[in-house]
Formats: sequence, C-alpha cells, structure tokens
Amino acid sequence: MKTLMLLRHAKSSHANPLMRDRDRNLNERGRRSAAAIGRHLSEKQLIPDFAMTSSAARAVQTLELVTAAANADFPFSLEEELYLADPAVIMAHAQGAPEEVQSLMMVGHNPGYASLAFMLGGKAPLPPKLTAYPTAALAVFVFEARHWTDLDPTKARLTHFVTPKELADD
Repeated sequence: MKTLMLLRHAKSSHANPLMRDRDRNLNERGRRSAAAIGRHLSEKQLIPDFAMTSSAARAVQTLELVTAAANADFPFSLEEELYLADPAVIMAHAQGAPEEVQSLMMVGHNPGYASLAFMLGGKAPLPPKLTAYPTAALAVFVFEARHWTDLDPTKARLTHFVTPKELADD
C-alpha cells in the first residue's frame, strides 16, 4: 500500500509586483498555515517518508515550515518540473518515487493539485473545498499498490483532507 499526500503551498506574498512568480515568499498567514498543517500531520501521525517539492520559493518554504512544526526529519527533493505542473506530470513524479518510500508528500501548485485531487477522488463524495484546493490544503490518498510504478489514478482512496482554516490555530 502506498500513500500520496498532496500539499498545496501556503499563501504567498504579492507585495513586490516585479518579483518573478517563482521567487515569491510566504506571507505571515502562509507561515502560520504551514505551521498549523505541520502540527496537524504530527497529531494525526501522517509524517511522510519522503517529499518532493516544486522549486518555487513558496513551496520550499511551506515544506520547511511543515517539517519544523511536525518535528519531523524526512528527506526531500527539489523538482523543477513540479513548478506549476499539470496532473500528468505530478502523477509521473509520484510513480517515480523511491521504492522504499511508503508515504510520499508532494508540495506544489494549483491548478494542477486541485485537478489531480479531483481525479484521484473518483466517484466518492468529495469535500467541497477539495475542488478549490485552497493554499496549504492537504489531501491524503491511499493506493492498493506495492510499487509506485503501479499507482492507478482510478483506484485511489481519499482518506484525509484538511485546510488551515479548519484547524484551530489559523
């Protein structure tokens, strides 16, 4: 069984209109939200074995704050291709995860994450906010697969979905 966690980056700043999109940092709300999600991961024992993150500053900062708040230390890789990636690219990266990893967190952007989460959710009743996939939202999917290469998007099961606004600290 493999677990895939899709974490959208937390809220970023638009204070400098001349800054490249890729270089935007988290704002204060984003930092609080990422920390809240990290604490939630720890409380729910949802610490991944490995993470892949978009190389955008806001995605990397989200992962760093989540990791610190969860008091977790797991390896991660920066993936240029996850910056504004579509669902097919995100899924291809998941299918290429190291085999020893059982639980993978991917940190990235909309609209790719919302689209992929909606596809993976299939016909099951989905939380209304899943289709919008707000900043710092986390969806957890379980696949009945032994290998990442065997992930079948039609056979995923949503086991957890949370947004920072649903957590008391945000």
